[in-house]
Amino acid sequence: MIIHKKITQLSPWVSLVEKTVNLQSGPAPYHCFAQDDYVTALAIREDGKIAIVRQFRAAIEIFNWELPGGIVDPGQTPFQACEKELSEEAGLIVQESYELGAHYPDCGRLENKIHSFLVKATSNTRFIKEPDVEPHFVTWQELLEMVNKGQFITALHLSTLFLALNHPQFSKLLKI
Repeated sequence: MIIHKKITQLSPWVSLVEKTVNLQSGPAPYHCFAQDDYVTALAIREDGKIAIVRQFRAAIEIFNWELPGGIVDPGQTPFQACEKELSEEAGLIVQESYELGAHYPDCGRLENKIHSFLVKATSNTRFIKEPDVEPHFVTWQELLEMVNKGQFITALHLSTLFLALNHPQFSKLLKI
């Protein structure tokens, strides 16, 4: 199917991948981006509150509320990345974790996956907040209100909420 492939490194984080695909109608050019996998977590503290973070996202040019997460660095497992991001962004220590799956965030343009986790966490009393990330803790109802008001808008994180809803530990962690 793929008859030609050219990769151009654009930065340490992303490469442009040009592919020529042999379709029934003939060869067709396609472009996509290669980058490291993502990780995100629906992290619930012992008090039932959920960690969210607010940070500036240049692609959409706004400060955005989302679940803690980031990139799976080379040599790191998705779970290790999850632990690191929860610690750095929300000051949380993982007590229990449940893998919700790995999915493609945009199969039309991106080659990477997002690894989603449901996490029971506790606060790190020695947490030092990152300068450009604002952690916040909300109830499930407050998070749903943010979704309904268009204040929590990242599809990848909304999908993690959906995946968590179907997990048998979800209601136990939320204590509902």
